[in-house]
Parts: sequence; structure tokens; C-alpha cells
Amino acid sequence: MTRPLLYVFLILSFLYLQIILRQDMRLIGELKYGKYADTFDDVHPAVLETYGNSNDLDEAIANDQDHNARDIFVAALANVQAAGIIPENFGVAEAEWEVPFYGESESVKVGRKQVEIALPFPIWWPRAVAWAQGLDLMVRIQEAERN
Repeated sequence: MTRPLLYVFLILSFLYLQIILRQDMRLIGELKYGKYADTFDDVHPAVLETYGNSNDLDEAIANDQDHNARDIFVAALANVQAAGIIPENFGVAEAEWEVPFYGESESVKVGRKQVEIALPFPIWWPRAVAWAQGLDLMVRIQEAERN
């Protein structure tokens, strides 16, 4: 093996060992002390700055909102969901599908290779419908306010 290749091999081996050791140390730490759960991991810093990082963050935000608008939205969304209305133009209504069924997986390019991602219909479809219902309702409320 030539010297430059040997150096590259040694550096890559060292980096690989560092990654493995770091993962092992994390696993040992989780086993010994438990896994740290940051409940505010997905909360925008501006929200935390305004409302603090208390356990009642949802309640603090709800108290700060206009109760009438929030209550109207929640009640209307409950009615839409109870009626089973599936809004169109969001790609979740069966009539909008190009094929009579949705595939259970989708191929996504990651780097240079294609990776098959599982898309179980019973998991993603109800979530997509709930999202479409909420978004459609919000758009309709904003249009009604403008008119």
C-alpha cells in the first residue's frame, strides 16, 4: 500500500472508530441514566421566548388566543371530521388518485441510491385527511373573513 493510501486508510479508520465509540457511549449513557426527553424539541425558539418552557405551554398559548375564533375552528373541524368530509384538491380524495389505490411504498433518491420508504395506507391516509380537513377549513374561514 502506498503512503498516501495508508494515511487515508488510517484517517478513515480513526473516524469510523470515533463514530462507533460515540454511538456506544450514547447507548451506555442511555442504559445507565435513561434517555433524555426534550419535550420542547419541536417548539420554535420564539414561542419559548414568548411563553416560556413550562409544562402548560399549550394552555398558555390557548389563553393568549382569541377564544371565539379558536372555539369556532375546533367545533367546525369536529363537525367536518364527524361528517367524514374529504376536501378535494389536496390529493387525498379517492377521485384525485391516478390509480385506484395508493402504493404501500415509494422510492426516494438518497444520495446516489434509491431507498424504498414504506407508506402503510392505514397510517398515512387518516393523517393526510385530517391535515387536509384542517387546512381546507382554515382557508375557508380566512376567505369568509375577507368577504
